[in-house]
Amino acid sequence: MLNAVNDPMAGGVQNSVSGIQIARDPGQLGGFYYLTEAEASQRYGAQASPLYAGIYQYVQVVATSVAPAQGRAACYSVLPTSYTNSLQNYIVTATTTVENQSFFAGVFLNAITPGNFGWIQIAGVATCQLIATLTGTTGIGAVVTLDPVGTTGKFDTALAAAQTTALAKLNVGTAITAAANGALIQVLLKGYDWNF
Repeated sequence: MLNAVNDPMAGGVQNSVSGIQIARDPGQLGGFYYLTEAEASQRYGAQASPLYAGIYQYVQVVATSVAPAQGRAACYSVLPTSYTNSLQNYIVTATTTVENQSFFAGVFLNAITPGNFGWIQIAGVATCQLIATLTGTTGIGAVVTLDPVGTTGKFDTALAAAQTTALAKLNVGTAITAAANGALIQVLLKGYDWNF
């Protein structure tokens, strides 16, 4: 199940002939799953929300990240060395900052131990965790953004009249279920910043 993967090595682990654990499929790092609605409904485990049609990518969570959770933002990390390194090696973090919010990668499907590997959603309909008190409009059709002041990786909604350049970079999609304070909602992701 995509939202249950928490691999200590890229592609999972297997025992070698000598009994030492080795990476099962290290080439999987950065790989994609393109899932239809029917396929997505068959590939999720026990979570608050199912998976939906979209594009999913296999990434590593940087070891210094706060622990990810379902519906939280994944951003490319400046650690361990640079954003270039993270983009080339598919390294994300759940620790959001004013700087790395410009490098939004996708949405976490589950809790992944920092340093381990798992799946994020980068396009399609994703389940996103909203902050406790929304800044902007509620309801279906609300513009969903990264929380501009928080470091929790949660999402906010924007005021329609406040689409400044600074806020536009935080825009991740549109609410397709009613946006409400603290809710897990479904968001149609904009689908930009895909890292191939």
